[in-house]
Amino acid sequence: MEYNLEASLLASIIESASETIYAKDREGRFVVVNTRAAQLIGYTPAELIGRTFAEVGPRDRALVSQADEARILATGQPVVSEYSMVINQRTIWASSHKSAWRDESGQICGIIGVVRDITAQKAAEEKIQTLLAEKELLLREVHHRIKNNMATVEAFLTIQADTEDNPEVIASLEEANGRIHTVMVLYEKLYQTTAYHSLVLEDYVSPLVDEILNALPGTGGLEVEKHFDFVSLDVSRLQSIGIFVNELITNAVKYAFGGRSGGKLSIAATVKDQTVTLQIADDGHGVSPEARNPKGFGMELIRLIAKTLHGRVLIDDSCGRTVTLEFPV
Repeated sequence: MEYNLEASLLASIIESASETIYAKDREGRFVVVNTRAAQLIGYTPAELIGRTFAEVGPRDRALVSQADEARILATGQPVVSEYSMVINQRTIWASSHKSAWRDESGQICGIIGVVRDITAQKAAEEKIQTLLAEKELLLREVHHRIKNNMATVEAFLTIQADTEDNPEVIASLEEANGRIHTVMVLYEKLYQTTAYHSLVLEDYVSPLVDEILNALPGTGGLEVEKHFDFVSLDVSRLQSIGIFVNELITNAVKYAFGGRSGGKLSIAATVKDQTVTLQIADDGHGVSPEARNPKGFGMELIRLIAKTLHGRVLIDDSCGRTVTLEFPV
């Protein structure tokens, strides 16, 4: 009586389980199959008992299943897999866990399998991947349009500067142009990469420094040193850093090396204790009057950038000029 009760309880648990459950003998014949397992491949439990999966399932899947079960019978080790198969012209995705079925003496007498239908989950994952791909394509197009719009603004400022006679106005327009160009370089990098939300600092700042120097006159004799620890930053912070770098390098080239045929300029970024330290230094002998003026636009812009990055700016004029920007990663 007790045995019958246990057998009945076990059969009820197997039948009511949300997963498909089955058991096979050593020859691969089904000896236990719940309704969900039979329905998954288009049969009733009674139709499957005594038959092998090779007789009722897709041939390619049956061959893989036989190999898995042979390995379990030989080693006693379970096999976990995820696969797709076509049943009645419908693709089904399944997550499978097979293990050894042992008798009272501990000998392997067959295979126990639990299979979960994950077709809906796979469809949802595929939909998410499609949406992500569409989003990335849209971001790529947005970055390209922003870059093109900035190029248009840059062209307008260049035309305006060419029509001016006032040196101060021309200088202001050229400085504005330089700031716009630093952001344009960022969006060009974003357009060329698959990481649309962030970039490695060196990948953006190092070529940006080269572009700034190439655009400025009198930089042929400069010795430029660059060092960057690895750190990846989001676009908004990189945009601020680009303007910061442009401001300081432009100022150094214009004012620090007056009367000299050459000089040294170093740009270094280090990361320690979750803090990025960006340092721009020159061995020149002076800076612009505006740079010395704490209320000048250049210094106001630098302080604003530091505030935006939740960091601070340190300036050392004891030997040339060294400007250090510290901000949290």
